Amino acid sequence: MFLKLWRRGLGWSMTSSPKPKKSPSRRNARKITDKLMSLFAILRDGRCVTCGSTDNLQGGHYFGRVMFSVRYDPRNVYCQCAGCNILHESNSEPLRKVVIDTIGIDGFDSLALKANSPVPGGKIDYVSEQDRVRGAIERLSRFKRLHVRLQWDILLAKSANYVLIRAIKDEDLA
Repeated sequence: MFLKLWRRGLGWSMTSSPKPKKSPSRRNARKITDKLMSLFAILRDGRCVTCGSTDNLQGGHYFGRVMFSVRYDPRNVYCQCAGCNILHESNSEPLRKVVIDTIGIDGFDSLALKANSPVPGGKIDYVSEQDRVRGAIERLSRFKRLHVRLQWDILLAKSANYVLIRAIKDEDLA
């Protein structure tokens, strides 16, 4: 009997039931949207907004990704190097200054208000978010100057950050 229960995923207890899992397609959609948002921030800013580095760039969120109402808001995501992105957790002041310089104090206050509000409708529509982020990426002048193959890889969220960073560095040297 124990073996049957274990194979069914019920674990050690006969009374426990399996945890409901998130649908793989929804999880995959979230990963794609996160990747697009990261690529957007790297393309828009081109270097770490905190220290100016062009190495190991990531999309850093002022209000963490757990704040789903602003997770994909371009006012909340900035290009940061890995070091600054990690330091942001203990000292948010350098990125806070960048955010306020970029969107102003009123924009920052509205972003903070939005961050502390629930997601409208209770769930994020990842497909519409992906379309919105792809549209924002396509409008960036730096994106328009990239090779067509890299543009497609970016829009399909297939491009690795380091490939995009190398292309941006090559463009800056040209």
